[in-house]
Amino acid sequence: MRSNVLPFKLLFGVITILFVIFSKNVQAQLANFDSVKTVVSSADYDYKNPSFESSGQDLSQFTWLAYERYNGSLSDIVIRQLSFAGYSPEVVITNSTGEQNINPVVNGKFLSWQSNKNGNWDLFYSIYNGSNWSAPSTISSTSADEINPYIINNNTGPIQYSAYYLLFERAGDIFLRRYKLQSLSWDSLEINLTDSISQNCSKPRPAGFSECMVYFSKEVSPGVFKPASRKFRDYTSYVQLFPPAEYDFILRDKNYNISYGIGSYFTFSSGSPVSNVVGLIQSNYITIDTLSKRIPGSHTNGKGSLMGIVTDAAGSYYFSALGFVTRNNDSTYISLMPHYFSGYTNIVLKKKYLGNDSVKTMLDLSIPVSQGNFYKICAVWEQKINGKSALVESYMSDVIGAVANTGSSTKYELIQNYPNPFNPSTVIRYQLSVAGNVSLKVFDLLGKEVASLVNEKQIAGSYAVDFNSAEFNLPSGIYFYTLSAGEFKETRKMVLIK
Repeated sequence: MRSNVLPFKLLFGVITILFVIFSKNVQAQLANFDSVKTVVSSADYDYKNPSFESSGQDLSQFTWLAYERYNGSLSDIVIRQLSFAGYSPEVVITNSTGEQNINPVVNGKFLSWQSNKNGNWDLFYSIYNGSNWSAPSTISSTSADEINPYIINNNTGPIQYSAYYLLFERAGDIFLRRYKLQSLSWDSLEINLTDSISQNCSKPRPAGFSECMVYFSKEVSPGVFKPASRKFRDYTSYVQLFPPAEYDFILRDKNYNISYGIGSYFTFSSGSPVSNVVGLIQSNYITIDTLSKRIPGSHTNGKGSLMGIVTDAAGSYYFSALGFVTRNNDSTYISLMPHYFSGYTNIVLKKKYLGNDSVKTMLDLSIPVSQGNFYKICAVWEQKINGKSALVESYMSDVIGAVANTGSSTKYELIQNYPNPFNPSTVIRYQLSVAGNVSLKVFDLLGKEVASLVNEKQIAGSYAVDFNSAEFNLPSGIYFYTLSAGEFKETRKMVLIK
């Protein structure tokens, strides 16, 4: 037995060196939301309402994820940082002694939420000093309920002009408050943005900075809602208000969003009996786009990430990633698409099955987070695991400055994984010339299947799969991965070194 061990180690070392020297330096792309993993789950808690940072940035080295953690009917606000490498440990902001803390929203160093700690719904906040989050403080505490906060930074300098804008709902109106960064305090400004509107208004969502468009829901008749907006401009010493506007769409679902990046899409659901996700963007003129028109089913809770590097020559907006909740054929899915433009006829769509059409979930997408020449966008949603509500995610990554090819591939191709050798993760890319059943499997030296990465029907195009060996408890060694698509079949080698 001894005489066989040394030669194998020598052989393994030689092969490893050869792979390091001769393997192609293929840029890793994940042109699809292929993998799914748990962000947080527990036998003791339910986790709900994931909320990524509402930043106007279209690329950053990190961003924030806040969510609600339930112990029975009591709930706390939890926050953690997302970078390209993953999530930081949880930071529990509140310490519930019998109350609910819900609806977190975070922007930059500012976190806000609503709490019934004082007997009715009030707004609270916490500030990040670069190392820690401050103890919760009250923003507004009146006899009326203050709910549905949303925060945005005006991104204006120098510091005497810098501020966070807080928008919230009170007694059927939308209010604006301002937190000045120079004094680190709230000023006396409180403006009712909907005082000229007789109908009830709810759920504000801002788009813009010192000149900001605030979108909200207006109840035009009992139980019937339309999207509306009002613009304001901050001159520091005073705020100029513009006339409100209404849009001729009936809201199907009140879980609408602002998709930030280069420009800002106000995404909402409209239509009956089939609901579509509709995007409305306002710059010098209003552009309205039905974003889910080519996807079967009814769609709600749409959210996207936009980057300035992925606009075409005509100035049309592309989503680096777009997601929404789909209900079709008595089933509920999370629908995710990379590099999406509604004009595409051949889209890359990934669906994550959640259950029957009665399943309730909330979805959010991060801004792109970068490392070196790569960026990643994460989609996080609620999903039941062992009877408890958990948060799970899928992600896509790509090269900064690259736009994925969403058209048909000219040939079948299985590309060498990168990095190679790897520990613990590597990316496997391939191309399909036509639609069909596709499988991508990993085998060990003895030919035993150790991982099935893809086993489904896929359309023509470019794909990439993130293979994490740790998920399959694989030891160091040589492995083979095989792509099978129709009559095409190809195998390549890769080396795992721990």
